Amino acid sequence: MAHHENDQTTHGSSQTDAGCSLANAAANIRRRLRAARPFPEGERYGAEWRAVEQWCEEEGLILPAHLTPERKGGREHDLLRLANGSRWLKFTKPWASGYAVDLSGDEPILLPARPLQYLDRLRLQNRCFGDEIRFVGITHDAKSRRIIISQPDIQGNPASWDEIDHWFLNQGFVKLKVQRLGAYDSVAFGGHGVGVFDVRPINVVMTDNGLLLPIDVMMRPLTKRQLQRLVE
Repeated sequence: MAHHENDQTTHGSSQTDAGCSLANAAANIRRRLRAARPFPEGERYGAEWRAVEQWCEEEGLILPAHLTPERKGGREHDLLRLANGSRWLKFTKPWASGYAVDLSGDEPILLPARPLQYLDRLRLQNRCFGDEIRFVGITHDAKSRRIIISQPDIQGNPASWDEIDHWFLNQGFVKLKVQRLGAYDSVAFGGHGVGVFDVRPINVVMTDNGLLLPIDVMMRPLTKRQLQRLVE
């Protein structure tokens, strides 16, 4: 994740440096969720969180109480930089797991995501844009849990609007008629079976090597019919 301030307090440990793959985390959470069925209708959000807690307790992934964010982030995460400077820890807001783009209505909207929706969204980001987001664990505070992921630090600067448009179009995406989903100035693109939302300069880095990398966008699968509806 690209941040350029140099005065942040940093922390690190072998546990937070390593983490595990998002695919492994999602598979284990799904396994425990299946074992918990049936659960009452409308209880899936809570059931997923219980599955996350159960797995993290079994695997020693409830992290020490002293590990807390030291920088307030946006609407989804707060932040902590690891000691070696190579990665950032991102803490979801208490008892939250980010947002998901919902396409069931006339217009796309953001809804609170369940933990598995959140992890699947991040897996899309890894797969499509070569990011290396990993699952680290959950916080120790029993009064409120946070999911912790890690993301590489990327040296660079926010991409310009022209650079963003040029890159996405060259990659075979089309611009969607979706604006201000995630932030007041954001745009969205679709293609290759995915939609990429909340695209704006602060969420896209032009690296020191001239490589453009989307880092904090919101993604979801997109069917051909959904794509057509969002470009008309």
